[in-house]
Amino acid sequence: MAIIDTAATVRELETAGMERRQAEAVASAVIRGRIDLATKSDIDALNVRIDALKWMVGILAAINLATLAGVIVIAFRAGNIG
Repeated sequence: MAIIDTAATVRELETAGMERRQAEAVASAVIRGRIDLATKSDIDALNVRIDALKWMVGILAAINLATLAGVIVIAFRAGNIG
């Protein structure tokens, strides 16, 4: 997450004609509003984790299907099916 220099922001707002108390309040509000924002690197890391989860779910589905097929074959050979 990008770091905001609050002192510099307050000075810029004061230079633009804002009173100090208002400038401090605006700078504080901006920082509070940015706390929950995700950066590009946050999103990239999340996408990597999502891709890994997709592979895991696919592998687990394949294992479950293979197990089910094995159970059906065993049941069929034992005469419990058909």
